[in-house]
Amino acid sequence: MYKKRLAMTTMALFVHSAHAIVLGTEETNPVDRVAIRASNMAEFPICGGTMVTDQWVMTAAHCVVMGEGANEASYYVTPPGELAITARVHDLNNTTIDNYYSVSHVVVHPSYTRIAKADINGDGEIKPIQTALDNDIALLYLTRPVENVNLAQLATKEDMFDIEARLAMDWNDNYDTNQRIENVQVFGWGATTPLAGDAASTLQTTSIGFLPIDKCYERLEIGNSFPGAINSRDNRTKICTLPTFNALLEDSSSTQYGNSACKGDSGGPLVDIATGKQIGIVSGAPLILPTCGSLTIPSFYTKVSHYYDWVQDYITADAPPSRYIIAPNFITDSSEEGSQECHDGIATNNCNFRESRDEGGSVSLWWLSLLVPLMWWRRREA
Repeated sequence: MYKKRLAMTTMALFVHSAHAIVLGTEETNPVDRVAIRASNMAEFPICGGTMVTDQWVMTAAHCVVMGEGANEASYYVTPPGELAITARVHDLNNTTIDNYYSVSHVVVHPSYTRIAKADINGDGEIKPIQTALDNDIALLYLTRPVENVNLAQLATKEDMFDIEARLAMDWNDNYDTNQRIENVQVFGWGATTPLAGDAASTLQTTSIGFLPIDKCYERLEIGNSFPGAINSRDNRTKICTLPTFNALLEDSSSTQYGNSACKGDSGGPLVDIATGKQIGIVSGAPLILPTCGSLTIPSFYTKVSHYYDWVQDYITADAPPSRYIIAPNFITDSSEEGSQECHDGIATNNCNFRESRDEGGSVSLWWLSLLVPLMWWRRREA
């Protein structure tokens, strides 16, 4: 019988305005890529996404699920009326009214998880329950179709079997020399520097290297008391990457960083260069200093092929869902338990929060940095 529950929160340490990939180049053809905007914040861009039909957008769940980082009970799905997208444009500062599309439905994967959790028994043995940002995928339905838009080519499970084998071979063939092959490409309007401070308004892209999931697990999880993001060496729900080249961070120091996604790029696509198929959704990365672009610590993405059938169920239906908001289970469960004085989330009103800390459970906190701007949170809380 497990008596106590420990959890690790995905920290709400975000930066302000965000507008382009670190060490990227400008992409003038937006194709299927769209920017998700906060309608109640003067259309401030918060995330990216891709068009999967002329009326459905695919993005990351954490782009539309908001709350206080440590308190699971505080989370909610952003109402459709507070969201919009801009499509068929690569410069966010050069849009017309025609580029804006309102959202009518927000659908979050039912098994989306925000934080990592584990049970600990009386003998101090830890049993992991879930990792952070699992099933980090959501769909937005638009009030009107986007005309003449390109649609993302999503990798099926069959596609991904061959794609992943090829990408893994690139890594294995070059493991001894550490030469990283530019075999996947990421797009977004996120921060342009590893300090996550500089911004540009145009869509950016960079080619990075695929990291096999077993190597990603070793790099992110070995030495932790329980997994924070990757639950095993054969995880099937996430993809990892590393930069393919390095640059000097400061002239006066020896610090280095590489090309990568950064703050504000969440929800955007990771594309297999050889086939042009979208294989990932920008999800998260460990919190590092300065912020983005570690040469040796991987970023991770939602693996599109694992959710292909779930996506198809919605986008091929004759009509959008009858409910305008479909929340993940942890939110609906928290709502049902809302009348209780304490709960099992990691919050100050956790039933076992103080007891678990006082008994010194040796669970190291594995902080994650989500790729959504801080301004979204600050404005929301104001």
